[in-house]
Parts: sequence; C-alpha cells; structure tokens
Amino acid sequence: MVVSDFDITLTQQAFADLKKSDDPGLPAPETPTSTRFAKLSDDEIKGFQELTQSKATKQSTKWGLKILTDWHIETFGVPLDLAEICEEDLAKKLSRFYCEAKPQNPKKEHTSEYHKNTMKAIRAAINRHLSDIGRNIDIVNDKAFKTANKSLTGLMKHRMVTGTSRPTTHKEIIHKSDLQKISAYLESAYSSPVNLRLAMWYIIAIHFVSRGLEFHHQLRVDSFDFKVDEEGSIYACLKHETKQKNYQGGIHKLEALNDKRMYETGNETCPVKMLKFFLSKTDPNASHLFNKCVKDAISYPKDCNIWYTADPMKKRSYVNFLPDICKAAGCKRYTAHCLRATAIQAMNDAGFEARHIMYFSGHRNEASIRSYNRELSSTQKKSASATLSTITTASVKINDPSEDSCVISGQQSQNLQIVPYNSENSNLPVKNELNCSTMSDSSIKSGVLNNSRFENCSITIKYNLD
Repeated sequence: MVVSDFDITLTQQAFADLKKSDDPGLPAPETPTSTRFAKLSDDEIKGFQELTQSKATKQSTKWGLKILTDWHIETFGVPLDLAEICEEDLAKKLSRFYCEAKPQNPKKEHTSEYHKNTMKAIRAAINRHLSDIGRNIDIVNDKAFKTANKSLTGLMKHRMVTGTSRPTTHKEIIHKSDLQKISAYLESAYSSPVNLRLAMWYIIAIHFVSRGLEFHHQLRVDSFDFKVDEEGSIYACLKHETKQKNYQGGIHKLEALNDKRMYETGNETCPVKMLKFFLSKTDPNASHLFNKCVKDAISYPKDCNIWYTADPMKKRSYVNFLPDICKAAGCKRYTAHCLRATAIQAMNDAGFEARHIMYFSGHRNEASIRSYNRELSSTQKKSASATLSTITTASVKINDPSEDSCVISGQQSQNLQIVPYNSENSNLPVKNELNCSTMSDSSIKSGVLNNSRFENCSITIKYNLD
C-alpha cells in the first residue's frame, strides 16, 4: 500500500493530539451547571401512566365492574376474583351474567331490562379491567368467550322477538324553525357580554363540530390563528390539538386534523369578525378563551372597554349554555351535543361526502357517522309519506325504467342544460330526461330531489315561462 505524505501528516497530528490530551497542564473539563434531562418522581411517572384513560372511562370501568360484582355476590355469595379465575370458568359465568343482569332500580330507570348498548358497555368495562390488572384476556374477541357472546347476542334477539327491545335514542337534530329563533336571539351579541359569550360558544361549536364541553374548556386566548387563503379570503383556524372523546392523543393514535377553517361571511354575524371582537373585550391577562363577565359590563356594557375577566369559567358551566340560549330564544330545549349532530346532518343534507364530514367531525370510519346521518327532515318524511299514500289510493304512476323520459344516468357530458319550455322547442331531442310531469306539485315543492346526485349524465329541465 502506498502511503502519501498527507497520510503521514495526519498520523503525526493524531499522535500529537494524544500527547496534548495527556498533558497535566490542561484545564479539567467544566462541570455542567444544569442537567439536560428532567428528574421525575415515581408518583409523577405513575400519573402519566394513568392519563392513558380519561376520567369518564375510569368511572365507566368501575361502574361495569360493580354490576358484575354485585351479581356474583348475590348468585354465589362471594366476590369474583378476576385476577385468578381461569378463562373457562369466567366464560361460563359471563354467559349466565349476560342473561341475568338487571337494573338495580327498575322504577327509577323506567325499565326492567338493560338496553343493548348498556350491555355492550358493561362488557367493555369488564374487558378494560382485565387489561388493567394484567390479564391477557379479551372477552369480546377471544375464542374462549365465543359461547358467552352467543348468549348475549341470543338475548338481544329474544328481546327483539318478544317486543321488549328498546330502540337507540340518538341526539336530536335542531329543527330549522328553532335554528331561526336562536339566530335571531344571537343577533344581539354585540350589545351584551352575556349574549356575546353565548354566541361565540355557539358559533365555535358549530364550525368545529365539537361536543361543546371538553373542547371549549381547552381553548385559550391564543388558540386561534387568523389567516388568508390563496383566494384572499380570511379565516380562523386552531393552532393546537384539542383532546376530545374520539381523539385522546397518544402514540398509537393518528394525528388529529387541525386545519378546520371558520371563514368570514361579511355580514353582521360573521364568525371571524365576532371572534376578533370577543378577544378585544377580554382581559389581556386572561389565559382561557371563555371567562367570567366583568360585573359592571353586565349592567353597563357601553361604559366598559373590557367585558371579561381573567377568571376562566368552570368546565361544567358549558353544559347550560345551549339550554340557556334555547330558553332565551323561546324554542325547544336542546343539549350541546345536539349542535354536533345538527352540524353533521347539515353537511350530509348539503351533499358532502362521508370522508369530508369525517374531516370536520373527527370520526375515524364511516360507520361512526351513520348514527348522525340517519334522519330525514320532516319535509322529506312528509314527501315520502305522500308518495306512499298514492299506492293506497291506486293513483301511483310507476314508470318503466326502459323509458328514456325516466332515465337520469348515462355516459353523456356532465353539463346541466336548462331549456325554456315552449311550443318551438318542445320537440327537441332529449336522450336522458327527468320527467317532472309525473310528479305532484307538492312533491316538487317539498324537496323530493334534495340530496339527489347525478354523475356522468346530461340533464334537460323543461319549465313553462308562464
């Protein structure tokens, strides 16, 4: 191997560096004055571990476990030791428990049987407890518990046949007339600190499709960014992630989508304008977005520049916000979760795809939003009923699908062609035509075509100019 002069020089320099490092005359390395890593106690680390489950989840686990324990004591005279029981014995006992479980106070709960969702919640609570105590058991999916789960499924089917099964009650959609009353009431937001706070909560709940309780309590005065999109429109968006029921965080969770936008509308109730005004009326020292009102501002809002203190509202205060709005607006009482259901239903009625609705709602799969996109409006139900009534009166007209006048699909262009109907163009050749003459006036007025979707087709609408 040929060694160059430069290699020799590098070698000599390396030896020289070693001699320098052995020189006792060199100063000793300085001792760092601060540590790089945090020093936590065992209790602090345990606290982080306990945060893997929310407080509500822990309470649900405790509740479900108590029901199982009470049943076991009443049936066998002793508590159930879930830490030691074998899978086979546990499966047998669960099979009996599912069929024998009853509410503690049937009169108070207005039923003598647990709802199917309640039974599933009890099973999930037991499953979580087994995981918490280190048992490698899954009573929902493990083969060893197949018979026990069959008992639960069979029980639910038996109740369906005997008429004792109760339907699931979903969150109510706010009726259009009530939405109009609420909107009219919130028009006074700029004249009252109480109304402004309610209006801001209401607007944020709708635009960010939140549940209205946990979400709002996490908001700070600096939680929002005001930006301009590529078309020059101003919008507000969140700067940080927020913990919600369907997004608890953690390393196994997908990153939450934070680019939900609340755009300006240009009118008096513009959400961006109202948010900026709301922030300008808040104490500069405040950390939370929603705070208690200044006492004098409640009585004399025009004389006070600051309407809100730096004292944040309690988390449970948000529970009463929508009921208070409804009472003041003179409409039916709704809960905060009804806003979320209404927002999702509105996007569905407007024709948004499920994946776009999921973007705003935070759901991870389409099956989760089906319970929200379940309802037809009263107008749609009335239209459907009117159509079905024509069958009983023998006045229904069912068109042959082979007729061109009824076909609305095809491989034509995607343009919508509107042709004024008169005698001169009544014989225009139309390949694919939706024949509205077969529909009653009430069906058309009631929105029978709402949520209809046409793809890859050419549609001609004829209407009489008279």
